[in-house]
Amino acid sequence: MTTLLLDKEAQPVDVQGRVDLVLSPSLYWFRSEALPVKTVFQARKLAPSVFDAIVPEGIYSYHVLKRDDTFWLFAYNEEQIIGTIARSGIRPTDVRHLYFAQTECAALETPLRLGGTRILSSVDGVVTELPARYAADAEDARHFFESHARQGPAVGITLYHSALLDKKQFKRLSIVAAVFALLYGIEYFTARAHLASVLEEQEKIAETYRLPQTSFERNGLISALEKKQKRQTRLRETAKALFDLPADAENHLERLTLTPRNLTVSAVFKEPAKAEAFKKALMNIGTISSDKRKGDTLYLEVAYE
Repeated sequence: MTTLLLDKEAQPVDVQGRVDLVLSPSLYWFRSEALPVKTVFQARKLAPSVFDAIVPEGIYSYHVLKRDDTFWLFAYNEEQIIGTIARSGIRPTDVRHLYFAQTECAALETPLRLGGTRILSSVDGVVTELPARYAADAEDARHFFESHARQGPAVGITLYHSALLDKKQFKRLSIVAAVFALLYGIEYFTARAHLASVLEEQEKIAETYRLPQTSFERNGLISALEKKQKRQTRLRETAKALFDLPADAENHLERLTLTPRNLTVSAVFKEPAKAEAFKKALMNIGTISSDKRKGDTLYLEVAYE
């Protein structure tokens, strides 16, 4: 697997096959801090405040690693890294992983040569770029990275795959998007035509049966019919209960008259308890508007609710 150092001033390179890229310190900011937290998750929340007075104004992502009693904090601009990869001539589909130079070179003993004017060196455990005059001897960076296994976890860049699309991928996505747009358009016009047909049929039914034209009127009619159905159902149930009452010579129903608005009934009750039970049954269907008694005969009128 080819491994290359990606530097902000890197020149275009010719790469065959997939590569790993090590990000130069020129593409990120680094701090090693002892923070008053215990976990990487908690430290990541503090990372923006740690770099607030250090990094230029912009939008940054943060990466945190725990090293013994300290935290390694990285701040990086994803779009800057993406632009640098594009300028280097490396296709996004050929990039396998990205790493920080800090994780790969912290224990570096011999500086690494970057071209002819710069070196990569570890100073007190912090990897930095320096002018080449500060090192009398330096190892070739590409040789070093290809001969040493990776030490740190890969860097996640959320914009990576969405921002670096080659022409073939872009054309494929454009074709897929066009197909979906066409299918959506066909579905839209088909549904619209079907809706128009349904509405036309609805209007014909309304005219034929003289139904209300607006939903407000239709809902009002439905509500009135449902109320009427409940009242009639309750009236029938009550009438059945009245007819099912035990009858004898001293307690019996004499006459029952039903009208759309009220119920008139006359009944003989010599026992007061049965008379009260009879009245209570009538109150299930409405309000007793008239209550008269002549001898043992009750004359009641019930107004429907």
